[in-house]
Amino acid sequence: MRPWLIFAAVAGLVLLAFALRSLEAVFVFPADGRVLLMPNDAAYHARRALYSLANFPSVLFFDPYLAHPRGAFVPIPPLYDWGLAAVTWAVGGSERVLERVAAWSSPVLGALTVPVVFWIGRRLAGTTAGLLSAGILALLPIHVGFALVGNADHHTAVALIAAAWLALTVRALSSEPSRGFPWRAVIAHALVIAAMLLTWSGSLLLLALAEGTWFALAGVGAGRRDLLRGQALACGLAAAGVTPYVFAQGIPTASAFTSTTLSWLHPVVLLCLAALCAGLELLESARPSRGASGRAVRAVALGGALAAVSFAFLPVGEGLTPGISFTMGADAWAEVSAEQRALWPFIVGHERPALRTPLRFYGVFAYFVPLAALGVIPLWRDERRRRAGAALGIWSLCLGLLATAQLRFGNEFAVPGSIAFAIAIVSGMRAVARRVGRGPWTVVLLSATLTLLLLAPTLRSVHLPKIAQAVRAGSWPSAEPGRVALRHPSALFAFLAEVRERTPETEGYLDRGRPSYGILTPPALGHATVYKARRATPAGNIGPLVGPAQFGAVERFFAATREAEALEIAERLAVRYVITSPVGSTAAEPFARRLQRGNASAHDGMPHLTRFRLLAMGPPRASYKLFEIVPGATLLARGRPGESIEVRLRMRAPGERVIHYLAQGQADGEGVARVRVPYATGSNGALQALEPYVVTLGGAQLVARVSEADVLEGRTVEAVTTSGP
Repeated sequence: MRPWLIFAAVAGLVLLAFALRSLEAVFVFPADGRVLLMPNDAAYHARRALYSLANFPSVLFFDPYLAHPRGAFVPIPPLYDWGLAAVTWAVGGSERVLERVAAWSSPVLGALTVPVVFWIGRRLAGTTAGLLSAGILALLPIHVGFALVGNADHHTAVALIAAAWLALTVRALSSEPSRGFPWRAVIAHALVIAAMLLTWSGSLLLLALAEGTWFALAGVGAGRRDLLRGQALACGLAAAGVTPYVFAQGIPTASAFTSTTLSWLHPVVLLCLAALCAGLELLESARPSRGASGRAVRAVALGGALAAVSFAFLPVGEGLTPGISFTMGADAWAEVSAEQRALWPFIVGHERPALRTPLRFYGVFAYFVPLAALGVIPLWRDERRRRAGAALGIWSLCLGLLATAQLRFGNEFAVPGSIAFAIAIVSGMRAVARRVGRGPWTVVLLSATLTLLLLAPTLRSVHLPKIAQAVRAGSWPSAEPGRVALRHPSALFAFLAEVRERTPETEGYLDRGRPSYGILTPPALGHATVYKARRATPAGNIGPLVGPAQFGAVERFFAATREAEALEIAERLAVRYVITSPVGSTAAEPFARRLQRGNASAHDGMPHLTRFRLLAMGPPRASYKLFEIVPGATLLARGRPGESIEVRLRMRAPGERVIHYLAQGQADGEGVARVRVPYATGSNGALQALEPYVVTLGGAQLVARVSEADVLEGRTVEAVTTSGP
């Protein structure tokens, strides 16, 4: 293929990748001018980027809006968030510009990964394999899903950095030793390592995979002393680059050596790697080994000595445990985190494996994810590409197994997996073309056809419906926002905007102050509440990784069976408001049901709640609710001893919905009935009482008017008689 044709093909695949990742733009950028980022981790990335933009070039190390009331160190390395703020600052942008930069970041980074994958595939197996690798990545739904417009998460940046890391590895292992020292390659290597450590909390996983592969194949296998020197210097430079950040952030968790975020463990590991590479290079310079086995013995001895010293003097083992637990999906958040679910459900004990579900993520390639490494076997015959192919095989095998165990690793696997699949397909089609006596264009045609057939399930069930949906959505008149309101996070963000309006402003969102109160939410809504409502939450989407005590308290709150128990937890967490959701892991919990379904009213045989009142509601089909914790007013009525009392109140909510509140009690031995109620007979946030309380005691009917002050100050209000028996 001529160079201009290759360039045009790669450019076309880049545009295809960007287009597929931008199909939901009509929902992210509605006609009213808002920007609707995903309400998950993307919302917190935007919150942190907004802080850096307001205080540029500062980084938010400790966030008082996480794990309220104590606050917490942010466990996410800052490079991605800071980069969003830096781009916005460079163009002189505002918060609105930042949201647009964040919304487009994933599609742009996802599209930029395509030419890197093309380069690797071409380097290993020729132009056809390179183009097919890029095409598979462009179409692969697992990568498209992580890189969708509006999903301002770090995953796509991680995949791009991993692709660059793999490209450097392939280039080094497939090149001849150079006479001069390759400074540019070493600096690029160090920058890639530092970028990964400063972007992803789980970077030690890829550090072990990438640098372990480099060391084993270049140093131990090939005996390339030039590559050992380069690796030692790159690891040392990367350690020097990340150490200032580690020093500036302080201790992010209970341990200064933790594997779940960037800590002192990371520069220590890098320095140990540098020492291992330098030590083996010096030994080989002084007395070369006879072969790979001799170098392997030396590497094991040196590595064992370095590990023994590290474990003896530093809490390295203690720091590695949380990361291993997370990688194996053994932490408490794994059960409810979609990213940590297995590709094949039966692997984690489901009775009926959903065999068709993986097709939505990989197409027919899903059945070969753990076997992708076999695709590099054809490279073994070429001595120049053998070790580079082995590196690709190791990456594909390790990340393929991880992607099978947890969906989130499919994003990282997409890079080596696409290349390995492409090499296998092209090699097979070359064999077919030779057998039938056809030329290279036959290989191109057969390879593209087979790839499309393997991806057909995803084209039919994922891409084509999204294209049709985008076309329909784009034709909707701007005067019909309701049709978009139930799509994407529009309903949630509109509700959270009202939460911000209905609750008092708090300090410390863009400065170093501390919020005076928090809002208790289901963890899955935590990041969105922090970003859109600008209110502190005890628990968020990161789960128990930040504030495990607060996370456990939130779970106990929603699972409480008594109001007193829930109130005690709320007081300990210093929260004044509660948000409930009709869906999610907490929706079925006892206390969550009493709030969400009963609106604090007596229902389903459960007594009414006395201290929680409904202030705001989302749209009818997305009924998020905001409750305020109040002292409550006590209604007093006089009758006969032991008589039952019922208290009813009708309120109108937005959208012409009528909310009924019912409270029940019993008169004491002196005939006095006292019932505490949380609602005023005037305005209760977005709700408006339609009439006074109607009190039925025995055969008498009474009414009571309760003011806002009565509710907030815990006053007693006596009901008055309107009619008798």
